[in-house]
Amino acid sequence: MPHLNRCLPRFCQIPLASLILIAATMAVTVGCGDAPESGRSVTEAPPSSPVAADPLDENVPLDPEFAPVTTGAEAAAVSSQVEQREFLSRVFGSLYDRVSANGLQQLPEHTRDLYVVQYFRREFELGGLEYYFYNTASDHAFETVDALRAMNAPETADILQQAFDVFPQGRPSREVTKRQDVLDDLTTDQQELLTRLDQQLATLVAHLPSRETDFIHTRGIKFEFRN
Repeated sequence: MPHLNRCLPRFCQIPLASLILIAATMAVTVGCGDAPESGRSVTEAPPSSPVAADPLDENVPLDPEFAPVTTGAEAAAVSSQVEQREFLSRVFGSLYDRVSANGLQQLPEHTRDLYVVQYFRREFELGGLEYYFYNTASDHAFETVDALRAMNAPETADILQQAFDVFPQGRPSREVTKRQDVLDDLTTDQQELLTRLDQQLATLVAHLPSRETDFIHTRGIKFEFRN
C-alpha cells in the first residue's frame, strides 16, 4: 500500500456525520486489513450483502450508519454493514495487488471501474478531496469520473469533476508531484471550493459501498482472495 502522509488542513471542516463514518471505516479496516495475507489462492463468489432499496437512485436515504445497538434488528443491520465493509476491503486489497503487479489497464473494464471508485472513496473518507488529489489514487481521476457514471452515480461524478477546476486548465496532472505542487499553493477561493465540494460529496460518498456491492453482483465480477 502507498504511504499516505498528507496533512489534513481542512479535515475538521468535514461534517460530523462524515467523521463518524470515517472513524467506523478505519476501525473495520484495522480489523481486516487493506491487503489480503499471503497463502493459498481460492476463488470465491461475492457473498450476499444488502444493498440500498434502489441502488440506482443516487439519493436513496441510508440506514443509520453504525448507530448504537439497542435492538436485535438494529444489531443485524449494523452487522450487515460491517460485513459489507469487510468484504469490500478484501476486494480492494485483491485489486490493489493486481494493479501493483500488472498495471491498471490489465484489469477488465468493469473491474477497473470498480477499483478506481473504491480508491476514490477510501481516500475521500480519510481526508476529503484534497487528500485524494494529493495521493496516487487520483492518478486516474479522469477514469474515476467515467467509472462513477458507469456505476450510476452521476451527481458524485459531476462534483468530483468540478474539483478539477483548482488545477491549471481544469486538468489534474497524472503525476502526483505536479498535483502536490498545485495543492500546496491553493488560493483561499480554491480552498473554499474544495471545502464546499467535500460537504456536498459527504452523503453521496456514503452511498458508494452499496453501489460497489451492487456493481460487483450485476456485472458478475469475481475475485481471488488469499487465505
